[in-house]
Amino acid sequence: LTTYLPQESSVPRSGSFVRGLLVAGGVVLPSIASAQLPGYAPTSGKYRVETQIKIAQSMMGQTQEFDNASKQLLSVVLAGGAPAMARTVVLDSMSSTSSAPGGAPDVSALLGLKLIGKMAPTGLVTDEKAVDKAGTEPKTPIAQSLKTLFPRLRTGAKVGDSWVDTSTSKANQNGIETTTTTVTTYTYAGDTTAAGGKAAKVTASAIAKVSGKGNAQGQDLALDGETKSSSTHDVAPAGTYLGGSTSVEAALNVTVEAMGMVIPITQKGTTKIERLP
Repeated sequence: LTTYLPQESSVPRSGSFVRGLLVAGGVVLPSIASAQLPGYAPTSGKYRVETQIKIAQSMMGQTQEFDNASKQLLSVVLAGGAPAMARTVVLDSMSSTSSAPGGAPDVSALLGLKLIGKMAPTGLVTDEKAVDKAGTEPKTPIAQSLKTLFPRLRTGAKVGDSWVDTSTSKANQNGIETTTTTVTTYTYAGDTTAAGGKAAKVTASAIAKVSGKGNAQGQDLALDGETKSSSTHDVAPAGTYLGGSTSVEAALNVTVEAMGMVIPITQKGTTKIERLP
């Protein structure tokens, strides 16, 4: 049976601002941490995304374990200004490996995938459309995850402030049409150093509920379960996302309806995002 990999609907990312006083020529400058959290600003750059997932599924008294890994290179452009910037994300390259029977899926058709839409300084993405090389709109988990590449910010937040974001996404995963609802709690945690400079650090914890039905390998299937994640991400004072890391745990059930069989699946994974120089 094919293993089903729900994608985290929102991969939280953001940062905190530096504390302390800067003294220059006898003039005391206000600390960045005392300022309010800014929003995202126009920028362009490339990001490397690396994901590793360990999967275990039980069926008929036997447990199978697999390891999956993927690497993506993305080009991101934010142009214009408030209330919404033009946002373009392109999947430049991708590679994947898997120890599952049959190996990793062929991802060549995804190369060149482009997402075009609008993004507010808070990171809210709207009016976005995904287009592949053939000019069609794919409903893949990858397209959904790229929509939430950057974490949500709360413009004007101060260190210690928290805010909640709720999102719902739909995707086709191995023949199953899934709906995922994610509730993410962000906290402006303080200051840090990233990419050789000062940055704001925002932590996030998320709970996602996933459900869906479909047909795979001639079998009617139902999927339900929950994923939990925690993340830490960094944003430069100028409003540029610098990257971060996320840990995810999932507990899922795949039901083979004709047989009345329930296949429990557990997943543990990590994702690292890095803005390249």
